[in-house]
Amino acid sequence: MDSYLTEGGHSVAEETLNESKRILHRIIDFEQVYNISEGNFIQASTNFRVSDILSQIKAVSESEFEKRNIKGNFVTDTTVPDLIRSSHTMFRQVVLNLLGTIMAGSIRCEVTVKAASESIEGGHLITVEIINNKNIFSKEQHE
Repeated sequence: MDSYLTEGGHSVAEETLNESKRILHRIIDFEQVYNISEGNFIQASTNFRVSDILSQIKAVSESEFEKRNIKGNFVTDTTVPDLIRSSHTMFRQVVLNLLGTIMAGSIRCEVTVKAASESIEGGHLITVEIINNKNIFSKEQHE
């Protein structure tokens, strides 16, 4: 077997790069959520696109999908506003945590990450659902 390929035939360098990107995103998220020097919790609200965050999550999760033979679908419903105001870091981390939970022990399946929205007094309620054949996890995020 070629020493540059995994048992599944994937490039070791590519898998290492994807894993490094995922770790880097988590470190950046941690730094943005916590003020490390003062130990204070910070939740900075900014404008962001839900679809952009889901694209980032898809990019850092691709190697894990390939390893587990999982087909990943990321869908942003038309009800989601173009921009929402909330903590993009916390939103990304919640979705990553839900995705990690549903992928734990999963192989050869299809996972769909779906974001939808409904109007509520003072903003929008963003709902993220992560679905595979057996499990559904969701988290709501108020704008």
